[in-house]
Amino acid sequence: MQLWKYEVRSIQVDGTGANPYRVSLNDKKCNCGKWANLHFPCSHVIKVTERMEGLARNFVSEHFTTENYVATYSGSFSPVGHEAYWPSPSFIMRSNEFYHHPNRQRTTRVPNEMDRGPAVYGRAYGLCR
Repeated sequence: MQLWKYEVRSIQVDGTGANPYRVSLNDKKCNCGKWANLHFPCSHVIKVTERMEGLARNFVSEHFTTENYVATYSGSFSPVGHEAYWPSPSFIMRSNEFYHHPNRQRTTRVPNEMDRGPAVYGRAYGLCR
């Protein structure tokens, strides 16, 4: 069973809010889910640490430390040169005519039953007339 240590209520504005949020500093959990998802203290954790006269930065994931930031960008990057200096390709790039049909729909949406007209419904569901 999860033992929650603190409860924080949000401020009610225009009839919404005043929701209770349970914070456990030992387990690094808040039932809003932001702390677990972002690995960064949510506003409820910040409020609890403020009341305890502590520092919220003590509860930030080690991924966000200055040492890890510096280590991430300490390597060297090789910039890509101007296109004029690129080697010529050893192949010919052709468009793929296989996918270019004259009557093909230009949409990424998947058609469903609602896209069919009433005449199609009559044929598809002939037993249900």
